[in-house]
Amino acid sequence: MVRLCVVLAILVAAGSAQTTAGAPFNNPSFVTAFDATNAQITLTFANPVSRLLVSNFELQDDTGAAVSLAAATLATQGNNKLWLLTIPRASMADGKQYWITFINKPPVVCSPPTFLNVASSPTSTVGTGTSASCTFASLQSAIAAGGLVNFNCGPQVVVIAFTATIAIIKNVTIDGGSRVAFDGLNARRLFTVNNNPADSRAAYTNTYATFKNLIFVNGKVTSSTSGTDGGGGAIYRSGAELNIDNCVFHNCNGMSTGPDQAGGAIYSFGGTITRLAGTIVTGSSCSAGGALGSLGSNIIYYNSILSGNTAATGGGGAVYFDGAKVSLDICGVTMRKNAIGTQGTMYRTAYNNPEDVVTITKSWIDSNTAGSQSGFYFQDLKLVMKETTISNGGGPGHQFFQMGNYGLDIDYVTWYNNAYPSSGQSLGAGGVFDPSPVSPQPGATWTIKHCTVYNNSGLFSSGFLFGTSAAYPTVSNTAFENIATIGYKAVNCKYPAPGAGGVYQSPSVQLNNGPSESGSLCATGATLVSGPLGLGPLGDQGCAVPTNSLLANAALPTSVRGTSGCAASASVKVTDVVTDSVTLLPVQWPSQSTFTTPTPATSTTGNPTTGTPTTGQPITGTPTTGSSPAITAGSTVNPTLTTGATATATTTNATPTALGSASAGATKKSKGLSGGAIAGIVVGALLVIVAVTGLVVWLVRTRTSNSSSALYE
Repeated sequence: MVRLCVVLAILVAAGSAQTTAGAPFNNPSFVTAFDATNAQITLTFANPVSRLLVSNFELQDDTGAAVSLAAATLATQGNNKLWLLTIPRASMADGKQYWITFINKPPVVCSPPTFLNVASSPTSTVGTGTSASCTFASLQSAIAAGGLVNFNCGPQVVVIAFTATIAIIKNVTIDGGSRVAFDGLNARRLFTVNNNPADSRAAYTNTYATFKNLIFVNGKVTSSTSGTDGGGGAIYRSGAELNIDNCVFHNCNGMSTGPDQAGGAIYSFGGTITRLAGTIVTGSSCSAGGALGSLGSNIIYYNSILSGNTAATGGGGAVYFDGAKVSLDICGVTMRKNAIGTQGTMYRTAYNNPEDVVTITKSWIDSNTAGSQSGFYFQDLKLVMKETTISNGGGPGHQFFQMGNYGLDIDYVTWYNNAYPSSGQSLGAGGVFDPSPVSPQPGATWTIKHCTVYNNSGLFSSGFLFGTSAAYPTVSNTAFENIATIGYKAVNCKYPAPGAGGVYQSPSVQLNNGPSESGSLCATGATLVSGPLGLGPLGDQGCAVPTNSLLANAALPTSVRGTSGCAASASVKVTDVVTDSVTLLPVQWPSQSTFTTPTPATSTTGNPTTGTPTTGQPITGTPTTGSSPAITAGSTVNPTLTTGATATATTTNATPTALGSASAGATKKSKGLSGGAIAGIVVGALLVIVAVTGLVVWLVRTRTSNSSSALYE
């Protein structure tokens, strides 16, 4: 999975938390315990979280070297507020300090884009192994040299406070290794990339910047000198090529007013392209484009999360995109709980050029609120939207699309539970498709197929609103079942679109009273069903995004949109991210705990004494039942016992100092000599007095050999 270290660090040392900056929500606390074989880390969240995996953690020793967690296990305790991470002690040395880091990671739903023009030389390193060595001055110096900039700040997350904005004018790649945060202190923008004050619209093609595995926090634009430089609290890019890979932006803010002041975290102005993948943007704001803004740039956003951002007065709670002959490509992106002053979680106006294309694939737009159009506002462009869900939106409006001259392709898209109040502009809770300006170009088509428009509610038509004499789009294999709060208006659609078969809608009549518009089909030739179509609630149906299931014995045929509502099952889903079940937002702060593995007592296993040692003559060998090890003067006791041998252990390689006593800290024990062994010793002693020396030696050796097994019973 994509590695993503999320905003700011909570460093937990010796059981107490030390907050470097910010006020994280639902951040886990750590308690570490040990038994003979495992380190057991209990994590406690304020609210239940979902889909926590071992891959959400990284373990490093005190030098920063990674330790594999392949053998670790993770289990939930109770209601998903408590989790237990178990790490085998065998993977860690004794008596050594380690850092365990919780890291949230957006799921890799779509194949990531290729990051082009990534600088790799020369190489500069910020820091000399400690957090104190990673200073703002050393960062400035490294970036000024260009090339690859990496960090050696130790295993803990380090926060570098910015005392000025850094201007990037050379090709550079900055890789924080998921352990470095940049803090603007709510006083300044963090970076400009190839900003030319004399001509901010100039298209530079020879400069590029890549940011990898970094955290950006508290960047802020405090003043604006033009109509377009009030966005990009973290990064303002003018003309240069920009890559953002596995980063997090939190509480980055632009100016709160102005039509083209956009992008609380990042603003791309003119020139080439911005690519963003594996990134989380939260808690940021600007006049327009609470998270991201662009004018005249091609944009690619993949496998990312935009949540809790705000467009204060303009459009685009998450994304604001303007300019002619440029494209926007979004895949595997979740946009949740963003707030919009006027129009659209995504806002895009274009100019009916063939290059003006918005492509949205396998993405989830959920729980956003707006002054109007909480889902999207698109105008005069070609829209391609597939396997995407727009759900739980709120505000006095709808999803608005004014179709362009170059086509519309909507396939396997779900509109679910978008609710609008009983006042204001509440036409088309699902969406408004206005075909009036279309001047068809050769080869262009406008189609809606395999879609689900379910449980949306509004004052008037709660499904779709088409033009009074719509020639576009063609609708096929789509289900409509919605709610209208005023009974004499259309429940599902106002005016029909051209139908191409497979369109089902329920109910077939209005709720009650007044002049009825129940004859307003969603598509010509649609099948009217008096009862429910048989759609279930939004959830995991095996698709890349949440969809509605098809219940058993449903009136809706499976040929319309399948049983799951998507084109194919997906092994990775946009919901595969650690999410706070109360706030619906990703758990975003990285948390760290440092612990030291205990040093076990000195081992006393594996070294019993054997034989009949005398002072200064320890023995060695591998005793087996019935055998006698050789006795070598000055050797070290270190035998290996076989089955049936019995002895207690001495300290490793201990040398007994005298018969019956071992070296300091060692212990030995035998079960005593058998009766035959004692008699043999007595007889041997008498023979020493009365016999020839050679015969005595022979008898003692013989008896010792016969009785040696008694020492190891």
